[in-house]
Amino acid sequence: MLLLGIQSFVYAQNSTCDYVNYNDGNYASVNGIRIYYKSFGEGKQTVLLLHSAYRSMEQFCEQINLLSSRYRVIAMDTRGHGRSTDNDQPYSYSLFASDADALLSQLGINSAMVVGIGDGANTAIQMALTYPKKVEKLVVAGANLTADSKAVSDNILRSVRVASAQSLDSAIIGYYTRFSQNPKAFPAFFEKMKKLLLTYPNLRETDLKAIQVPTLVISGDHDFILLENTIRIFRNIPKSNLFVVPGSGHYAFQGNEMVSEYMKTFLIEDFQTLTKY
Repeated sequence: MLLLGIQSFVYAQNSTCDYVNYNDGNYASVNGIRIYYKSFGEGKQTVLLLHSAYRSMEQFCEQINLLSSRYRVIAMDTRGHGRSTDNDQPYSYSLFASDADALLSQLGINSAMVVGIGDGANTAIQMALTYPKKVEKLVVAGANLTADSKAVSDNILRSVRVASAQSLDSAIIGYYTRFSQNPKAFPAFFEKMKKLLLTYPNLRETDLKAIQVPTLVISGDHDFILLENTIRIFRNIPKSNLFVVPGSGHYAFQGNEMVSEYMKTFLIEDFQTLTKY
């Protein structure tokens, strides 16, 4: 989900990495489009980074700097976002997950630890459900189970429903046109994103019980994704830990060294199963 409409678009919280460029990456042809990606580090294990709606891999520059000393880090731009191309297919998290799976396969990567924020978190969960052998560990921040008021703030849902390509904060449009190979395609891209955000995901709590990999579930205590929703995700993924970040919104990773360091510790250490009461 993304805050749209008349309210201001916030790239991150206290991040100094918003405008770092990774323009020396590569393209992979998957599912009828070209996914832009860049590889960092040379570790034996791989971490795949999946950014949030309307963003690009730049969103993860702090985590790339932190993780690439130990792992091979693959950052990708979601289809239609950043430098990745698009086609006429409607968006869904299943499609995004298929793109990510295909990219890993092309790179000869059998499995990876998958980290996602917002839409990227929803894609990461879908990857764990659809391609369980590809996912070693899961870190999801600001994921939602459904696209309704059970999971998302009413104010945000209303802003998404009334938003148009013309009414958006200029920063959103600017972020799209900064990287896109076809800037004039923004209205069509926006309509596809709007439909995605108002339709998906559509998961049941019981669906999550199929996720058997260690999972770190993260939420800001002021996220527009409801904390009750995040707790439901935590309670229904068997091997999961919950990290609620105080004084933080949807972009809990960014500008918060504590969150990034805890995420790194979670990826490094063996998961300890505790009783959920």
